[in-house]
Amino acid sequence: MVLKTTKIYLMKLILVAIALIIGISSGFSQENPEVSETTKPKESPKLIRDSFEDIILINNQTSEVLRKNTLQLEIQHRFGRIDQGFQMGNNFDLLGIFGSSNIRVGANFGLSDRIMIGIGGTKNNNLYNLQWKYNIFRQTESMGMPVSVTYYGNTAINISTNSDFVTVSKRLSYFHQILISRKFSNKLSLQIASSIAHFNIIDTIRYQDISHNNFSFCFSGRYKFSAQTSFIFEYTQPLTISESVGTKPDLGIGVEIATRSHAFQLFVGTANAIINQYNVAYNALDLTKGELQLGFNIIRRWNF
Repeated sequence: MVLKTTKIYLMKLILVAIALIIGISSGFSQENPEVSETTKPKESPKLIRDSFEDIILINNQTSEVLRKNTLQLEIQHRFGRIDQGFQMGNNFDLLGIFGSSNIRVGANFGLSDRIMIGIGGTKNNNLYNLQWKYNIFRQTESMGMPVSVTYYGNTAINISTNSDFVTVSKRLSYFHQILISRKFSNKLSLQIASSIAHFNIIDTIRYQDISHNNFSFCFSGRYKFSAQTSFIFEYTQPLTISESVGTKPDLGIGVEIATRSHAFQLFVGTANAIINQYNVAYNALDLTKGELQLGFNIIRRWNF
């Protein structure tokens, strides 16, 4: 009952946040009220582009979609925990850089200016995933759409040698997310998202109270303080809590350096699974205990 009440309360907070973003948008309108509608021809609203520099932001997606015929390669790397090298009996591992790491290599392609697909492989859990993204609504200037709304989904298959995976379907997990963002100015962009992660099989022996379906919401953003450099952050709050897993939220902060065809993100955070559904359901790193790790994302794009 407490969990259900918490979910309802947090979903209300998300709706309030959406209303605030739309409400604030009126203060950034570029429409000239002195020009009468009858004195100028009607034109299609001008699209607001590049709310974020890339389609990913630390561990999460952004509302951005690759433009048509754009190929993107990405390397996502998470080092070991910073705190473990300072614990009694452990060797100093240079802030986790020499510790146990996780890495994902992926490729994405823009089928149109609204639709993209991608594939990738992740070291931990031997995961290979197919992902897709569809830009439902795009933010426009003046009297148009005040926010961008994008749907993101992925399917991951675990190819580990495990007797529990008696069928292929048992190896599958899914993640679905609705992202709502607004570019308030050339410097500031904010985003909220609501998601659900589903696992076809779960380990109820090791984790007695884990669920097949796991809900969460995320708040993220960037502040651009120079032509190519931005401060970035994200916060993901799981709504489905497992005491046996020790489910914890994910907080990440960092710096992004971007050009027209490259992006580099360097950050510190509390999640290392990279694949969204595993971060939501299995992240147990505790910020209050200093369980942090360094990470980076390297992105390269080509237009055809």
